[in-house]
Amino acid sequence: MKKKYNFLVITLFLISNFSFSQSVFSPSFYYTYGDYSTGDHSKDYSGYVSIKLAAKGDYLIAGYDKLQIKNPSYNFDQKMFVAGIIKNQYPFYLKLNYAHINGDLNSNSLLLSNFSDKTNVINGGFLYSFDLFFIGLNYTYLKLEGPLSVTSNQIGSDFIWQSSPKFILSIKPLYTKVSDGRSLFSTNVKFAFPISSTVLLSAEGSFGERAYYFNPDLLTIYNQNQTQTTTISARGEFDLSKSIKLIASYQYAKFDAFNINYFIGGLKFSL
Repeated sequence: MKKKYNFLVITLFLISNFSFSQSVFSPSFYYTYGDYSTGDHSKDYSGYVSIKLAAKGDYLIAGYDKLQIKNPSYNFDQKMFVAGIIKNQYPFYLKLNYAHINGDLNSNSLLLSNFSDKTNVINGGFLYSFDLFFIGLNYTYLKLEGPLSVTSNQIGSDFIWQSSPKFILSIKPLYTKVSDGRSLFSTNVKFAFPISSTVLLSAEGSFGERAYYFNPDLLTIYNQNQTQTTTISARGEFDLSKSIKLIASYQYAKFDAFNINYFIGGLKFSL
């Protein structure tokens, strides 16, 4: 309880230093269906809200995610709370994120015991802007406590070319050191391009090895213990009106022991 109280005090202190005049609220909601090669299936419900402070271009972000995995032998339920701050100190953009995850497995098999675990994630980094380019560096510390106790240190870099607000090419190398002895390298490549004034498409791929990967841009996490070797995704954003976007995405994630097909749908609002 003390740790949660301290985090709440720090968050409220940071928020109190931002001006909310002319702020823009952007809530978004997503549903994800996961089809595992092991025969398991998952359902994920998530919601995020970002607040853009028009005076300086700062952002406050918070989100909640609920994941359920169904198996004839067990049910797994996971909840994640995440919060982030982006501070505009042009040409620098400073980022700070925190995530807390609780997982509960209930088994009806004698071969598998019930358990609970918790994960805490702290991420920080920066982007530096010059002309049409951004370069950056970020660091993530993750600690998992439960039947399997693991820590990981993740260092990522950003090389981004943004020729327009919607045309983006990014390359993001990543190094991950896991306390079980794994040293993992991977690279993420993303290409976003507009088809029309109302349609934005993007394609993304991650190649190499990574584990317990926290995405500081989307505020999502792959917290499986298995080593992830490949991720390929395609995403479309469709403007239904000036204030509503429809988002549809497909993602293929390959791990060393299985793979997952994700189907994602969402709505994003600008209020």
